[in-house]
Amino acid sequence: MQVLCTVESIATYKAACNPFDLVSRPEDCRGCGGQGCFHRNGTYERYAGRELIRVARFRCKHCGGSVSVLPDFLLPYRNLPLIEVDAYFRATVEQRRERSGADLLRRYWRRWVEHCGRLQRCHGSVQGGLERDPLGFWRQLGGSVGALAREHGRLIDRYGLSLLGRYRCHAVA
Repeated sequence: MQVLCTVESIATYKAACNPFDLVSRPEDCRGCGGQGCFHRNGTYERYAGRELIRVARFRCKHCGGSVSVLPDFLLPYRNLPLIEVDAYFRATVEQRRERSGADLLRRYWRRWVEHCGRLQRCHGSVQGGLERDPLGFWRQLGGSVGALAREHGRLIDRYGLSLLGRYRCHAVA
């Protein structure tokens, strides 16, 4: 499983030598329903753009399930940080062509366009008046990167949906 934690920035996260200093232990296990049952279970490395970071992992002492605590500036299973994705999505067509890494970001955009209808259906049942256009809906979800990261966390917690897809690690019990 995977949960998000709020972190100020990539620099703040990277400056902490130990990710356990910044993230809090998950409270409830989605696997068995246990409370306060997690212990540290090491870290794994992944990229945030060009930066290599360590992600904290916990294990439930009752069912053995593991939980990764991903900083909210990252998207699950995606290499580029949310700030870069957001800047690309909001850019003009000319600006998009000039960006480095545009091929990868174009794939992210296609994934967003395919997935945003599902998000709109889930989100629309709670909030009416959603933008139909993928870019308009992206802007509506978050006026800033911080707001977008918070909304991303809510979508995962409430519906088990990330911004760019549905993943088993976010399954809602």
